[in-house]
Amino acid sequence: MCAAGGGNNLKAYLERLFYLAVREACIYDEQGSPLYLLKREGAVGQNFRIYDKNGNETAFVKQHISLIKREFRVIIPGQEISVQLRRKAKINNGGYCTIKELNWVTEGSMDAHQYTIYDGRNEIARVGTVMSDGTEFLEAEYPETGNEALILAVITAAELARSVD
Repeated sequence: MCAAGGGNNLKAYLERLFYLAVREACIYDEQGSPLYLLKREGAVGQNFRIYDKNGNETAFVKQHISLIKREFRVIIPGQEISVQLRRKAKINNGGYCTIKELNWVTEGSMDAHQYTIYDGRNEIARVGTVMSDGTEFLEAEYPETGNEALILAVITAAELARSVD
């Protein structure tokens, strides 16, 4: 259970291989209802726009193509926040990601999809995997802080960074 923020924790579920989807993938709540929709954009790179259940764009996750680093940018509309996320070398049990502008870092195994996102010593979210009807899902647990769209966009970018490594 997440320590950050106290209070109730939320859970969201994303099919682990969402980036293989032809055009769209969903992030579900605990009841299995769609919470967010990811729509692939463009022909080059792993780029996804994220929409809430009302059809409002909440984030854009864009791959920055580079020969020397695995980098994704998370852009949150209305907040002008750009997050650079880099996949580091395969050390520390599967590598880790840093989210520079927010001073966030992942700890755990990226390759096993078992990691925690921290802001210093504060836990932002935990990511693991669960099976449902023969499909593997990423399970993200995070506190109710009002940053749900940002947290889920960063997790999406972290998984994309891992997938292109």
